[in-house]
Amino acid sequence: MISVPKSGEPPPHAGPENVLYRSRTEIGRIMQMLAEGGCAVSSKLGNNHQFVSHLLAVNLTTGHFFIAYSENKLLNSTLFARPVVEFTTSYQTAHFAFQAANPSASLHEGQPA
Repeated sequence: MISVPKSGEPPPHAGPENVLYRSRTEIGRIMQMLAEGGCAVSSKLGNNHQFVSHLLAVNLTTGHFFIAYSENKLLNSTLFARPVVEFTTSYQTAHFAFQAANPSASLHEGQPA
């Protein structure tokens, strides 16, 4: 069932569509929320290959984020070889896309990331 608002009133629970966040603070807040939820992330790596893992943590001070390794070693290597990687995820009813420049192997809480 769809409720039609009265003329001039916004629909209930209406949110902006296709919002583009540019504020570092707002992006950091959203990414921290995604990391706390252990959100799955994916990235198309060409030739029908898809890297799939989950967001581990965000460091707002350095501007870095950590993603767990995929179970596929070849896809991990392919991801690290790219100069820029675009990740996508969905949370509740929103879809997020974010880029990482020069991805590299690291450790997060003693685990490869």
